Parts: sequence; C-alpha cells; structure tokens
Amino acid sequence: LPPSAMVLEHDSTNLHIPHGTPRPLRACLVPCPSTVRGRRCALSVHPRKGGWVAYGRGRDVIVRDVDGTGEVRHGVPGDQWTMSTPGFVYRGHNANVTAVSFSPTGNYVASGDEHGKLRVWAFDHRERLTKLQLDAFAGTISDISWDGEARRIAMSSEATGGDEGNVKIVQWDTGVTLFSKDDGGGGHAKRASCVAFRPGRPLRVASGGEDHAVNFYKGAPFARQVLPAGPAAPESGMNMHDNYVNCVRFSPDGKYFMSAGSDRRLVLYDGKIGAPEKILPIVHKGSIYMFDWSEDSTRVVTCSADKTVRVVAVPSGEVLHQWDMKDLGRGGMQVGVAFFKNSNNKSQKDQQIVSVSLRGHLNILDEARPASKNVLYGHNMSISNMIRDGNNIYTTSTDGSIALTHIPAEKNTASNSTVLLPKFFTGDLPNDLNDAVHSGRIRTIDLVRPKGDPDAPPSLLTTGWDDTLRISHISSRRSTAAVPLGRQPAAAGSGTFALLIACSDRSLSLYDHAGALLNSRQNLSYAPVSAAAAADDAQYCVGGDDRLIHVYAADLEEVRTVAGHTGPVSVLEYSPDGTLLASGGNREVCVWNVTEGFGPVVVGKWPFHTMPITALAWKGDSTHLASGGMDGNIILWNWKVDNRRVRYDFAHRDGVAGMVWGDRELVSTGLDGCMNIWDVTDDLIKFN
Repeated sequence: LPPSAMVLEHDSTNLHIPHGTPRPLRACLVPCPSTVRGRRCALSVHPRKGGWVAYGRGRDVIVRDVDGTGEVRHGVPGDQWTMSTPGFVYRGHNANVTAVSFSPTGNYVASGDEHGKLRVWAFDHRERLTKLQLDAFAGTISDISWDGEARRIAMSSEATGGDEGNVKIVQWDTGVTLFSKDDGGGGHAKRASCVAFRPGRPLRVASGGEDHAVNFYKGAPFARQVLPAGPAAPESGMNMHDNYVNCVRFSPDGKYFMSAGSDRRLVLYDGKIGAPEKILPIVHKGSIYMFDWSEDSTRVVTCSADKTVRVVAVPSGEVLHQWDMKDLGRGGMQVGVAFFKNSNNKSQKDQQIVSVSLRGHLNILDEARPASKNVLYGHNMSISNMIRDGNNIYTTSTDGSIALTHIPAEKNTASNSTVLLPKFFTGDLPNDLNDAVHSGRIRTIDLVRPKGDPDAPPSLLTTGWDDTLRISHISSRRSTAAVPLGRQPAAAGSGTFALLIACSDRSLSLYDHAGALLNSRQNLSYAPVSAAAAADDAQYCVGGDDRLIHVYAADLEEVRTVAGHTGPVSVLEYSPDGTLLASGGNREVCVWNVTEGFGPVVVGKWPFHTMPITALAWKGDSTHLASGGMDGNIILWNWKVDNRRVRYDFAHRDGVAGMVWGDRELVSTGLDGCMNIWDVTDDLIKFN
C-alpha cells in the first residue's frame, strides 16, 4: 500500500478476530514500553509513516503514532469518536517481546521474544497474517535487523554456547540460514546484544556482544571476517571497546557503521570492509544503550544511563543538541532512542526524536526546538484496578503506581481536541524508578468522602500488597498518608463515607476518608475474596471462598448469607440505586434483589464466561450490567431481558481488570495495560 493509504486503526484484539467482526472500539490507550535496567529497549520507526513507533510491552508488540500527543477529537459527522494517536496491539507472542523491527518497506514487522521465537507478520494486512514463525534460539532474541531489500533478517541472542552461535542470518520468508557451510554460524563468546544489516550491497552484517567485541560478516553466504586494521586500530582483530557493546547500526547510505557500549565510546567503522575509522570524543558520563542515524547519515542521536539524549555530528563527534532528563530521578535513564520524520513537516531538515526512559515514558524531542520536550506518560505494567469519578478515571498498576486519565465529555463542543493521556500520582517511597505510591501491587482503589459533607472532594484510598492503606489527595495527585494494615488486603468496597477492607487473615476493617479505623471484625469462618458496600454505608457484602455471599449491617454484624454460586464469589457490585447486587463466581454472573431479602433475580442463566469473573460494572440506569473475566471477554447484560447478551471477545489479553460506564460508552482496562473505550449505543438497543 502507498503511505497515504495506510491507516493506523484502533485495535487491541488483532490476530484472534477475523476481519469484519463488528466491534464498537472507539479508542485504545496503549501502554508504554517495558524496560529493564541496563538493557536497550527495543524501538523501531516505520520507514514511511512519520511517527509510527513500534516497541515491546510484555508479550505484546505496540505500534502507536507519536506525531500527536494523544488527543481525542470530537465534532465529526454523527458525533462519532475518533482518536488522533490510535494504538495497535499485536498479540502473536507467548513470551515477553524483546526485539522489534519494521521492514524497509514498512509492510512487515519482525519481532522476537525471550523464548527465542521469531515472528514475521504483515503489518499492512487487516488480519496481521504470519509470514514466518521460527524457533531461532534457545534464549532471548536481543536484536533484529532487515537488509535493504527486505529479503533477509539478522538476529542476535543472549543465548550462549551451542554449535550454531548466537547470531543468525536467515531468509525472511523461509527461515533458511544464510551462513556459509564452512562457517556454520556466527556469534560471540558471551551474550550477543545487538546486530545490524547494511542497507545496500555489498551485503554486510555487524554484531556486538558482552565479550566487548564487534563482529563483521560478509556475504551472502555470510562468514565472519576479522576486522582489518584502520586509522583507529593499528592491528587487525582489535577490540575497540573495553566493556559491553550495546548497539551497532549502519548509516542509511551504507558508508559507515557505528558501535556504542557501556564504556561510553562511539566507534566509527568503514561500512564495506569493517576497518575502524575513528573513536569519537566521549559525550556521555554513563553507558550508551542505543543510538540511531539521521536519514542523511550526518549525525546520530544517542541515549545514556546519565539521563541525557544527545545529537552528535559524524564524523567530527561534535554535540549539536542535548536534552537532560535528570528531573525524572533514576527513572530518567534513557534506554531507547530513534529519529523519526514529522509527517506534518516533511520538508524540514531537522528530525524529531523519540526516546524511552527507564520508567517507560516516551519523550518526544525536536531538533528544531532543542529547549523543549514532550513526555507521553502511561502505564507500562498490567493495570490492576480502576474507578471513575465524573470524567476522571483512576487506574492502578501492578508496579504500585496510580494514574489519572480525563475522559472528555461526549458532546463537548468548546474545543476540538482534549488531551487523553494519564497523569501520575506521586508517593513518598525512596524508590524513584517510577511514580509508585505502593511498593507492590495495588489491590483495591476507592473514593471516600468526609462524613457529613457529601459535596467535599473525596480522598483516594488504595490498598496494596505492601500491606498498607494509602490516602492520596486528588487535587495535588500525591499520596499523603499511609496506614499499616499488618495483613494482606484481599478485597475492599466503599459506600460514600466509609471503606470496608477484607483481609487474607479472615478479618474485616472499616475506615473513614482519612484512614481512621471505625470498626473491625476478626476470625471469620471463611476467607474473603470480594467485597462491596451500599452507597449509604448501611450494608456491606463480602464474597467468600465458601461460595456464599455474607451480608453485614453497618456495625459489621452478619445478618444473612446468600447461596447460589458453585465456586468462590470473586466479585460483587451494588447497582447505583441500591436495589440490586450483582455477583460473579467461577464462570457465572448472578443478580440478587437487595430490597426483597436478596432473592434471586438472575441465577443459573448467565454462565457464559469461560474463566472466573474479575470485574462487574452497572450502568447508571441500574438495568444494564457489564461483566469481564480472566478469559479476556466482556459481556453486556440486561437483567430485564435475561435471555440476551452482547459479547466483546478478546477485549483484553490475560483478563479484564476493571470497567466503568459513561452515558453511552464503556471504559475497560486489562492486564495487557490497555484502556479501551467502547461505544455501546447500538449494542444497548439490542436489549429493547
């Protein structure tokens, strides 16, 4: 397809769903890259579409447009939602993605994972068809590079030992090796960390590893060559680095290739014969993890553990621009970087830059405006919970962070665009690698208001696996107090003025908005799994591993039990009007009439999830209900029409973490780190 015909669509479910399946997905807020301290972050830019950037996040490959800043735009015909920076999620891997590379045409993507599996798949096809699947190595694939003809792929691996080495060059569609019979394979004595293909002929490949060596291969068929002597190396075969080699890349014109390492060196080589030409002046104070060439081959952009990004002229080594990320703390270490051409300014010589911080945020830098930077925030771990207050959505992550995302009003015509990017809360933890409020996974999140003042702003109360209850102020987005629980929280539910916490030691505790203990109950006869509170704080329900729903009065005295589930009651949710209670168990959703002694309304009729239920959400009309499960599916229900349902299959990989309703949209989050916005208007009509 020509570049003008290629469109990056909202998609968080590809690979599993055939093209043509109706899906009301209006926006997908994709997660940020997964990062590892001391390792380069896989990053690849589409060769024809400006700011389309691909990277790995967990087991998924994310492609997002970083030309914009994550805006949702309104006012289009039919009042439909569109998004200026849509995200695309590829789910073909079963292990964490560690390497990603667009083909020179941009029509295919090669991606590798920590199990050593290479997948080549069609980016320009609606069903993302797989062209090649290859078990390339017995260990992690660390880097992938295409040749200029899009016919060959070079790979490096962290695997050590074996007869085939840890560098491979294969045909892109068959996986046939292109090493000569005499050589058999290439590689390094220790882990190979990077590889690069020369973009033109004659064909050349360079690789770098933790043995401090840069290897050079001629082909095809390919065979390793000893680096010849050159201006920077009086003898052949000399190692130009005295520490790990983290990145090698050929210039777009093929004249040079360069290596960068943990010794802070940038070494320039002849692109055809591999002779070391020059060791550039030291420009960083820490390890250089990655660099990328400009499209005119006159400069490189580098990123380093010293929390800076620099543009360096080649071959002089002069620093042309630099950006400092020290304000991000230790999380400001830069582990990935790439040039991209702004699609809105194709004539300008200066290019834009995207870099990746250790905490996972994307930094958009512009050579034309070196004094400014734009940071694209987002979760880069699984989202564990969510809650909504008006147009604000609060999400929590397994790394202990809390984020606020503002969802604009649907009919807001005051402006044509509104930023749709998370803003993170900050805590008082000594670890500043990320904006963590808890030191472990956040288990629950609730909003509680001061008693007697329902119009006062609520406090955000979260519990985590660090066995603490933390109170955060919404206005300052800062955690201000911590209450030790002394036990691990299992579930929580809040009304308006109180929070009920059920803990794994079979206890219940009731807290106010400031974290003061109001009441408690010990030595339960069951292990609590889920909890919910009535809006007036007059009643609490706790789901147990005994397959019962335990109902408590305001003083935490048990008043009744409700039976009907065949397994642990995993989630509970009161309807907005307080008359109904929805419960989720092993695979079934049930509805109970609260006002009539918890009599069954829908029991035994909704067993359509294939794995345990993890999330329930009522619409404001107390009629429509959404359920999500570990199967990754979302199902819409109407308890008045209990024989109908609407399914959104494969909504989130690994399971749905939470859901909240708006007037006509459903917002869902999952363990895949995505936040999806669904327009359910047409689907709700099906219940009429």
